[in-house]
Amino acid sequence: MFKNFELLQIGDPMLKLRAKEVDIEALQEGKQDALLKIMRMVANKNNYFELTAPQMGVLLRVVALKIDLFNESYPQDIKDNEVTLMINPKIKHIEGVSSSAEYELCTSCKGRTMLVKRPDRIFLEYFTPDAIKVQIFVNGYSAHIVQHAIDHLDGKD
Repeated sequence: MFKNFELLQIGDPMLKLRAKEVDIEALQEGKQDALLKIMRMVANKNNYFELTAPQMGVLLRVVALKIDLFNESYPQDIKDNEVTLMINPKIKHIEGVSSSAEYELCTSCKGRTMLVKRPDRIFLEYFTPDAIKVQIFVNGYSAHIVQHAIDHLDGKD
């Protein structure tokens, strides 16, 4: 199912597909527990800034982030950061917010960085593994990472 934890790479047709929303009732019943546990483990073991279920070959809207969503600056060392699991994340762009271009790495495109322009502030909504809805503003580089992850969920490799 997870191809020995090797992430799919750019060019794989699965990365061009839009991921499906996780059924929140099924989440509450623990039907996604195995996927969430594996994503947390893979993100921790490899110190990934972000990891999405589609990168693991599972077309569900799940993201594992190993960043501090409340820290705007570029993360210097993420090894001690806890993994945040986001189910069905949605972003709302805020009118009139400035954008900046940042270099982004991608675990599905090893050895390449890309300069990408994105809004510097977003409103993020997602569910936790306990099916609790979270709504927060995310700023700076953290906002860029969240938007990158959601691009993966939307089939934008």
